[in-house]
Amino acid sequence: MMKELDQFVITFKNVLPDNLSEQCLFHFENREFEENTFTNPITGKVSNLSSNEPWVINEYNNEKLNSIIWQLVKHYIDYYKFPWFDSWSGFTLPRINKYENNQNMASHCDRIKSMFDGERKGDPTLSVLGLFDTEFEGGDLIMFEDVKYDFKPKDVMIFPSTFMYPHYVEPVTNGTRISFVSWVW
Repeated sequence: MMKELDQFVITFKNVLPDNLSEQCLFHFENREFEENTFTNPITGKVSNLSSNEPWVINEYNNEKLNSIIWQLVKHYIDYYKFPWFDSWSGFTLPRINKYENNQNMASHCDRIKSMFDGERKGDPTLSVLGLFDTEFEGGDLIMFEDVKYDFKPKDVMIFPSTFMYPHYVEPVTNGTRISFVSWVW
């Protein structure tokens, strides 16, 4: 059995087609991004993780992107062939994160229980991250406090959503970094 945590992080290289990035980016130009916030499940207090958080679109529905996410999650689960983890209930519509100069994402894990206590029931088990094809510098994805991942535009990464997978995005130093995240339950 695999015991190294990074063995459960899979990056699918160059899987987002050019036309999908172009189509999504055109759609985002006409949408208002909102401030990224975090709700403390114990206190109910709403805050930012840091003062330079990205702006977000909370649910983006794109049939082609949803199909790619579904295929990659299926591949991820089939790859490991765990008898105790052979199915999933679904995934959230992608949330879009827009990072501009000096914006970053503070260190966190994706154990977002509040997302699954309403109409959807369950626990987030996998995080699905993708980078749209935009020009930017900086904005590196760091996991486990100090491991920089080779995560480029048009890549999609899947990893467990538990507390054992802390990650953050370093500040963008030039251009605009647009990514998506979806959670599997």
